[in-house]
Amino acid sequence: MHKGLLYEQLERQVRRPDADGEAKRIKTSWLPPLPALPPVASSAPSAPDSKSLTVLKGHTQSCFLCAWGADDVLASGGGDASARLWKHGEQKAVMSTGEAADVSALAWNAEGSVLATASTDGKVRLWNAEGELTRTLEHHSGTVYALDFADSALLSVGHVRGALWRRRNTKKRADVRTAQDSTAAVWSLESFGLLDVVRDVHSGAILDGKWQPGSLTAVFATCGVDGAALVHFLQKPGAVVTLSGHAGEVNGVAWSSDGKQLATCSADHTARIWAFAGETAAQAHELRGHTREVYTVQWCPVSSSSSPSTNGGESSQPATAAAAATTTATRRVVATASLDASVKLWDADSGAQLHSLTLHSDAVYGLAFDPTGERLCSGGFDGYCHLWNVADASLVKSFKTGGGAGVFSVAWSRKGDKVAAALADGVVVVCEW
Repeated sequence: MHKGLLYEQLERQVRRPDADGEAKRIKTSWLPPLPALPPVASSAPSAPDSKSLTVLKGHTQSCFLCAWGADDVLASGGGDASARLWKHGEQKAVMSTGEAADVSALAWNAEGSVLATASTDGKVRLWNAEGELTRTLEHHSGTVYALDFADSALLSVGHVRGALWRRRNTKKRADVRTAQDSTAAVWSLESFGLLDVVRDVHSGAILDGKWQPGSLTAVFATCGVDGAALVHFLQKPGAVVTLSGHAGEVNGVAWSSDGKQLATCSADHTARIWAFAGETAAQAHELRGHTREVYTVQWCPVSSSSSPSTNGGESSQPATAAAAATTTATRRVVATASLDASVKLWDADSGAQLHSLTLHSDAVYGLAFDPTGERLCSGGFDGYCHLWNVADASLVKSFKTGGGAGVFSVAWSRKGDKVAAALADGVVVVCEW
């Protein structure tokens, strides 16, 4: 999430003082104040179906992250210096990340058999599906903010230093991690040693990092508070493509499934799509429409039959079945979520806004497409999760997250039959149907 800086800002709001009137483990001296969010008009969501909800309680501080592994095992990580595994509504394992080492990032490998966590102590830990620690990777001296597995290497960018790791079994995917500085590095997941270190590529904290899908030359993108997104080539030291244009910090990067386009989102209220070929890139579209910081951007995993709106950005449906079939074959969709409490769907090929989803009444941080690309889940700090039909932007289901605590992140199960939400009160909620 944005990608740690905002986590800690929000922590200042959601953590309560202890009996002595002092908040615990709140690190705020280097953070700007969190801006107040204006109220946003919204129609009332449909009543949640309590029979389809499972509430998982275990974390003692805010839960920032959740991700599904194989066999319906759900991982969560939070501000209580622990990651946890859940299965069928029961807590399966508690993985301690050390005193005051809050979990700042987590991700499963492609098979869902290995979980990587990163913490505010700068350490990256690898766990098996039973919650047993198998390796600790120590290089960073501060918070690591993002993880992304690739074929045989693990990218991390961290406070002062960064690294990338490679697993011994080269069929396993590698993992990209980012943290609070301007350094990226590559580690071998065979030897767990450093393959490469890229220093001072950004002039401030790096907030996100992602591997290019299908890249045989180990290409990855990073973004940061300096307003830049960069594309790096591991086999060509020093080769960097700079994507300039944003006027504020860049919160996230996301590759299209074919690796030919990169989407970025920024505090300048915009998202952008960049066309990428070889070692060159150019801006294809600037996505304007949000009125506040754009927090996250996601690609729909498959083409969508969503059609452009004709009435100022509100939802509209394809006029005919033939039109829907045509757009399914040709249109790629990008979703953005913003502090303005809206989610927007965009045509990645034309840059046109397809739909604006305005049911939330507070900032939206959680955003995820299901594996089929047919549904989109949004989770906001108003305490609601909404499930949308991507084709026509109709509301499928809404549910309130227990006591209404704000949502930090959402994640679909690998089968697409469940969605989990990580909440500011430490609870994880799973909705299934």
